[in-house]
Amino acid sequence: MFTKRDFVSYFSEIEQFEQNMRDYYAEASGQIKDREVRKIFEDLSDAEEKHAKMVDELRRIAIQSGRLTTQPRLHRGEPL
Repeated sequence: MFTKRDFVSYFSEIEQFEQNMRDYYAEASGQIKDREVRKIFEDLSDAEEKHAKMVDELRRIAIQSGRLTTQPRLHRGEPL
């Protein structure tokens, strides 16, 4: 059974991963001289920032929701 704490912890870990990837792409883009390739890395960094924000919102929902103490879904499409 997944608890609210499990979900919050899981989303926190994912958010940290997304932030790490954002920082990696941002740092790499600063070292790339080719404008087209640099733009790709900048776009990747922007995408990771959006992912981090989405995960943060999911974590907030998990914190506020009382429904996250049910059994994990067993089949794709089954609600949590």
